[in-house]
Amino acid sequence: IPFDLLTEGSTARLYELKGEVLARGIRLTLGRELPVFPKRRFQEGSMTGRTFQQVFGSHSDLYRHHFLDQYTTA
Repeated sequence: IPFDLLTEGSTARLYELKGEVLARGIRLTLGRELPVFPKRRFQEGSMTGRTFQQVFGSHSDLYRHHFLDQYTTA
């Protein structure tokens, strides 16, 4: 599957696509509707929006790069 072409390199679009594929699979397999919500960080549900912004800021890509750096070799 050419994910880069489907999402045009957008991480947000990739998450939307994953939700859409899952919802379609549930609909076809079980005949039920699965609600699909926007991707959020786990921590967003554990504090107010204001506190989340103070602690984590708005640059989630920094956290993603830090995580990926832990597993790449030089």
